[in-house]
Amino acid sequence: HSYKSQSMRYKLHLVLSSLLILLVLMEACTGQRKLQKGEYEAAVNRSINKLRKSPGNKKAAKTLDQAYNLTVKTLMEEVYALKASNEVYKWEKKITRYHKLNSISDEIARCPACLKIIPDANRYTSVLVEALNNAANVRYGLGIEQMKLKTIYSAQEAYRHFLIAKSYV
Repeated sequence: HSYKSQSMRYKLHLVLSSLLILLVLMEACTGQRKLQKGEYEAAVNRSINKLRKSPGNKKAAKTLDQAYNLTVKTLMEEVYALKASNEVYKWEKKITRYHKLNSISDEIARCPACLKIIPDANRYTSVLVEALNNAANVRYGLGIEQMKLKTIYSAQEAYRHFLIAKSYV
């Protein structure tokens, strides 16, 4: 009986040790590594978290500065590409990008150490409102088109479009 007990304790110890090692390895993937991999948003978030815990962390400060600029550049390039696109849901994709940018700005604003590095993080309020209005108009138009088909399925689709439009404005 005691042999089984020792065996179970050993297995439990082995599992817990493995989990601890895994957690340490996951934490070792720093913001700088995320930046080097091109995961700019992840690098920004990791840097902000590190600066909240350790405001004097020079590596995190440098990474935040680089990653923030690259994140803004990348997301805005995507917004400009969508502007030229004929894609039906391009406004919704723009909304997603603006929300990401505003979220990063909000996180920086709640981190005093981050504000020293990025004192004027951009907010995309007016262009977000424009995108929300345009996305709502597109969805409303799609709903009207579906209603013209006069089928149960098209009425359900119209309803979905109208609900989404309403959520935007």
